[in-house]
Amino acid sequence: MTKKGSFDWDKYMCTETYNKVIDGMGGSRLLIPTMFSPDQKLIYLKTYDVAFETDDAATLNGILNALYISLQHEARNINWSCEKLYLLEVDYRTIWRILDNLQALPDDYQGLENSLKEVVKMIGAGCSPS
Repeated sequence: MTKKGSFDWDKYMCTETYNKVIDGMGGSRLLIPTMFSPDQKLIYLKTYDVAFETDDAATLNGILNALYISLQHEARNINWSCEKLYLLEVDYRTIWRILDNLQALPDDYQGLENSLKEVVKMIGAGCSPS
């Protein structure tokens, strides 16, 4: 991380509590992020405000598909803020990594970057997915 002056941002992030770091960021900031439980058996998704078991490939495949549909919808209908699109992308990438680690991605899956490139093409276009 780039240091401005003599303040060590990396050290600050490693030594302060999360609440202290986000203090003063305002109400629209990410207060509770997507995160894993300490034992990595659950994943809490910010966009759904619910946790899922990380070894439940069938459910996670459904979530991956739902997140992709939500990404498409948000990209088509974006008006002034990319925050929701960003949060959806974080969750989509996280679920993709879990499924990839489980070797449980759908057979017809085109790949993470290809899927996200398709979403980017839709930003502000108001078009339907093909």
